Amino acid sequence: MASAAAAAVAPAAEEKKGAGGPVTGDMVSAGFAELERQQRLLATCTRLYQHLSDHIGSLERGLAARSDALRVRRRAFDARTHRALDSLHRREASIDASVSRALDHLHSISAKGSPPAPDPAHAAGAGAAEGLRALCARMDSAAFLGFVVARRKEADALRAEMPAALKLCVDPAKFVMDAVADVFPVDRREARSPADLAWACVLILEAAVPALADPDPDIGPARPLVPRAAR
Repeated sequence: MASAAAAAVAPAAEEKKGAGGPVTGDMVSAGFAELERQQRLLATCTRLYQHLSDHIGSLERGLAARSDALRVRRRAFDARTHRALDSLHRREASIDASVSRALDHLHSISAKGSPPAPDPAHAAGAGAAEGLRALCARMDSAAFLGFVVARRKEADALRAEMPAALKLCVDPAKFVMDAVADVFPVDRREARSPADLAWACVLILEAAVPALADPDPDIGPARPLVPRAAR
C-alpha cells in the first residue's frame, strides 16, 4: 500500500519539481493524506452501493413473493367463483323445473275441475294425508290451520304427512306464514277461542323445515335457510 501511495505521489512531486520548486516532506505528507481521503471516500461509496444493492434485492424478492401469493389466491378465487356459478346455474335449472312441474300440476287440476275447498270436518273423514294435500295444492292457507286444529288427536299422522303435503304448494314458505299469521306470533283474531293453538303453529312450522330444505349440496351449507345472524 505504501508503494502504491508513493507511486501515486511521485508524479505530483515530479510535477512540482519540474515546475521549479523542490519537493518537501510536507508536500509528500499532504499527497499521502489526500490519497487516504480518496480511498476512504471510495470505500464509503462502495459500502453504500452494496447496502443499496442488498436493500433493492430484498425489495424485489419481497415483491416477487407477494406477486406469487396474489397469483395463487387469484387462481383459488377463480376456481371458487366457477364452482359457485355452476352451482347457481344448477339451482336455477332446478327451480325452473320445479316451477314447470307446479304449473303442470295446477293445469291438470284445472282441467279436471277445481274441487271446492274442503271443510275441516269433512276432510277429517277423508283422511289426514288427502286433506293436507288438497289444501296445499289449492294454496288454501285459511282452511289449513283449522284443518290441523280439528285433527289434534291425529297429531302424529299430521306430523308425518305434512312435509310431503307442503311440497305440493307453489310457495310453501308463504303458505305456511299465511296459515299461522292470525295466531302467531300474536293472536290477531277478533273472536278468540279458549283453545290453545300454539301446538298447531309449532307443528306447521316444524313441517316447513324439511319441506323447504335446500336440495343442492353445494349451495345448502354455504347458504343456510336461516342466516346465523338471524338465529
